[in-house]
Amino acid sequence: MRRITVGLVAAALLASSAPTASAAPVTSATPTPATPAPPRVTTRADVDGDGRRDAVELTRRRVTPDEYTFRIDVRTATGRRAVRDVLVPNYGDGSLTPEDVWDGTAAVDGAPGVEIAVDRSGGVGDFPWPHLYTWRTGRLVPVAAPGASAGDLGWMVADHFTLVAGYDVRTVKGVRQLTATHLDGRFGAGRERLTFRGTRLTYRWQHGAWVKSATRRVGPLWEDAALRHAGWHGVTWRR
Repeated sequence: MRRITVGLVAAALLASSAPTASAAPVTSATPTPATPAPPRVTTRADVDGDGRRDAVELTRRRVTPDEYTFRIDVRTATGRRAVRDVLVPNYGDGSLTPEDVWDGTAAVDGAPGVEIAVDRSGGVGDFPWPHLYTWRTGRLVPVAAPGASAGDLGWMVADHFTLVAGYDVRTVKGVRQLTATHLDGRFGAGRERLTFRGTRLTYRWQHGAWVKSATRRVGPLWEDAALRHAGWHGVTWRR
């Protein structure tokens, strides 16, 4: 009996000292973060002038140390498409987004369809530099400001102490009319009083183009009176 008891005890000790299988560790897969969609501006407006709203999109295509490339992409209600690349100087760290340069859409001239405005100033300085684009025969083309010199496609909008500029757009007796104001600021001899002098040029939309109809000299104006002419009047840029 003693020998059997000793054998049983030895077997029990061996069993207790044998390694036991442990459960495999439970691991959970780490979800891969979704790639954020590239920034873009989207809106709907009648660009081609057929009375139906079209899809308008502005995206940033690329950035170099010198400039950005933004793209205007229009898809009409009938399925037609036109794109236009717009270059904007890179004066900073390359962080400008479509929202930063997007001014919106509005009907400016007398042709059917709205214009699309993009600020090409690069987001620095005291003066925006809006450029307008519109639909013509299936293409997006730049629109020069009335009276602009050859090759100058920017529209002048400013509310600075050295310059006040803007546009008043309205329809008079069924004809689209635009008045461009340009006022230069000057201090008096004691540099205490700032006054503005300049011109207001009026254009009428005739035969698909702006035709100058009147010139008026303005000033001197005190600053408060001059600033009433700054920016856009008569049109609302829909963002």
